[in-house]
Amino acid sequence: MIDLQNNVQQAEEAFALDWYQDEDGYTKIGNIVHDIKYNFLRNYSSFPEKEKVDYLIDELVDQLLPFVGDCDVILPIPSFNPRHKNNPTGDLKIIYMIVTRLSEVSKVPVNFDILEKTSPNQAKTSLILAADFKSKKLPNDVNRVLLIDDLFGKGSTAKYCIDALKNNNPNIFVRFISLTKNKFGGIHKKITCTLLSDGIPMNAKNKKEFIILHFQFNDIDNKVWIWEDNSRYQEVKNAYINKEIGKSFEFYMYEKQNGYWQIDDDL
Repeated sequence: MIDLQNNVQQAEEAFALDWYQDEDGYTKIGNIVHDIKYNFLRNYSSFPEKEKVDYLIDELVDQLLPFVGDCDVILPIPSFNPRHKNNPTGDLKIIYMIVTRLSEVSKVPVNFDILEKTSPNQAKTSLILAADFKSKKLPNDVNRVLLIDDLFGKGSTAKYCIDALKNNNPNIFVRFISLTKNKFGGIHKKITCTLLSDGIPMNAKNKKEFIILHFQFNDIDNKVWIWEDNSRYQEVKNAYINKEIGKSFEFYMYEKQNGYWQIDDDL
């Protein structure tokens, strides 16, 4: 487990079960989360995919079972318009599927109505604000809450949710668990990058070739380097060769702990 108490001081307990990725690639739990979110949910209605997802959900539930028995209710970190029993036409979200199954197995009730995300803003595309989350009052017999998320980046969402929860329920105990924590930086974000006049193939000190791309995030101008070993490097280099200044490319990227941005070649 990875201690998150210093990151989420609003919770009485806070930890992640494992890293999302480590130096060897995706961890076991990280790989399950990645596969469900980016591979299987897109075709969940088909029988083979549904069977795979249900099997993987059960594996994650097994990891969470030791931490639910002394809690009165299970809450998911909320998404905007998620699918659940009270909203059957919403969007499929991994964490809602997990808490539903965890409740079925543990017999601890899950509540989808206490915490709400009021904005479609997502951490991977924009800035998340405290005003994006609101909480209702818990039933009087609820004293201990298990709050669950799938991926922990910088912790803003968890902090905002617990603050909202405790504003209306000041004396509750909150155990926050994230299935995974991003070891190498923030949450992956889908960002449009542009090749400008300084996008000239250059060599770093290690002799690897790279090209500078420009992007905006939260209305701030930024730069990112795409390296020659990236699977889309040649696509960007061809744009330079063909003098396509101003051409745009979409990448999944994340902000590293040192403040630099990294293009992910795995998504």
